[in-house]
Amino acid sequence: MPSEENSPAERGAEAISSSGWLKGWVRNKVDLWKASDRLNVNPSTIQKIVEGRPVSRSIARKIDAAFQEGLALDGAAKGRASNHSTVERLMEVYRLYKEERSLRTVGKKLGLCRERVRQLLERGSEIGLFRYPPLNPPLPPQGKTSMGEDRSKPAGGGSDLS
Repeated sequence: MPSEENSPAERGAEAISSSGWLKGWVRNKVDLWKASDRLNVNPSTIQKIVEGRPVSRSIARKIDAAFQEGLALDGAAKGRASNHSTVERLMEVYRLYKEERSLRTVGKKLGLCRERVRQLLERGSEIGLFRYPPLNPPLPPQGKTSMGEDRSKPAGGGSDLS
């Protein structure tokens, strides 16, 4: 009976999950995103590995390649510039926002629309990198109350003819 030997990629994914290296390194959402950037996989994939769930062969090969290149441990392969990580980009957007205090100005500097800058700030706040309270919180709409009554008309429905 032939022995079922795992491929190096499959052993790499198993080694990650069984060794506990990734489990010990990923303690919060920020670590999850950093691991995702270093291994060049989605954060949900890192979450699967941490939880001990199986990943596809292609993902296992990708992770194995990252370990062979040294990306997983060092953050950058030898002789190759590191990618601009998601975490770094979110922190850069937040830094600019604190300086400029305007979504539009940050967007112009980064070549993004105002809405995309807001989305990036929300994402960074969501994963716990920083706290993003909008500088100018939205005001309640004028003219209607929470009960749907129109405040612009006098109470009682209009003219009082007796």
